[in-house]
Amino acid sequence: MVLFGRKKQAQAAPPPPPPPSATIPTSNVRTSSQTARDMARQSDRTINRAQRDMQRERIQLEQRERQIEAEIKKLGRQGRMAEARILAKNLVQVRNAKARTFQASVHAGAIATQARMAATDAKMMEVIGNTAAVMKNANGLNDPAKHMNMLQQYDMHSEKQKLNQEMADEILDSVLGGDEIGAESDDVLNSVLDEIGLEVSSKMGGTPVIRPQPVAQPTTMQPADDQLMARIERLGN
Repeated sequence: MVLFGRKKQAQAAPPPPPPPSATIPTSNVRTSSQTARDMARQSDRTINRAQRDMQRERIQLEQRERQIEAEIKKLGRQGRMAEARILAKNLVQVRNAKARTFQASVHAGAIATQARMAATDAKMMEVIGNTAAVMKNANGLNDPAKHMNMLQQYDMHSEKQKLNQEMADEILDSVLGGDEIGAESDDVLNSVLDEIGLEVSSKMGGTPVIRPQPVAQPTTMQPADDQLMARIERLGN
């Protein structure tokens, strides 16, 4: 008796895995580029809001500065120098605060520039990756040494830009750094009082100014004067 049944078909062996591709994957590079651009846009929006807030703060400080200057002039006209000196110190503090808002605005702009540079760098890396992939697919060749040289040059350029930015920040900090309030307040007070002096002299107009008269110096007598004195003495005798 013949038994009918299905013969179990031999399963074919799975195909060997394809060799790893020599092309450079660009998905990660593209993702990093998109992330850097998004971060640059977000930082631009945040920094723009911060700069607008600092600009409003600077305007308020400028108004306060003008008010203090007017009060110092008023006290100077009244001869109240002790109170004027206190306001001069307050004026120095207001001016330093205004300088700090300007410095913060400059630093915020530098941060936005660095974010945009990071987005540009990510885009350049994406272009480099895509170019390397196209070259590999077209020629079937890969030159790791050349790619490594390109990346090293790019890293050197980025490091140079970073050092230049740090040097610029240090120079800006040294320029905008505040001095001692005490000595600076004396200079500010003298400057404001000098302005008061100019205003008072302009309001006085044609008021004459009394100048000290030179003291007459005794002069030596000439021979003619001696003869005249001798005649006067003879007449008296």
